[in-house]
Amino acid sequence: MTSNAPLQGVAAAFTSSVPIRTALTQFSLVNHVALVTGGHRGIGLEIALALAEAGAIVYCLDLPLKPDDEWLKVQAYASGLPALSGDYRGRLEYVPGDVTDQEGMWKIAEQIAAKHDRLD
Repeated sequence: MTSNAPLQGVAAAFTSSVPIRTALTQFSLVNHVALVTGGHRGIGLEIALALAEAGAIVYCLDLPLKPDDEWLKVQAYASGLPALSGDYRGRLEYVPGDVTDQEGMWKIAEQIAAKHDRLD
């Protein structure tokens, strides 16, 4: 079976194809569910926002019982991103937790998986 789809990535590089950017289409996370530890601030929050921009529902897990105003500002920003597919948008959710509590982490992961029927 042959495909008329343009070559992408390394396959395109091996031909005389004109270079085009395709990485974002390769990494679509629409309808995926992610859990990011340390997602309240810093690198964890940056990663969480990037995943949400790609379409994922992202649970940011960190020690504070409630997110601070800066996290809420980032959550609002993420919710304002343009839709990726239909009217689907990625989003950020906050969950308090301590990664040193292994049983607690399993419970959080199980709750998220039960809510969405998956955890990617």
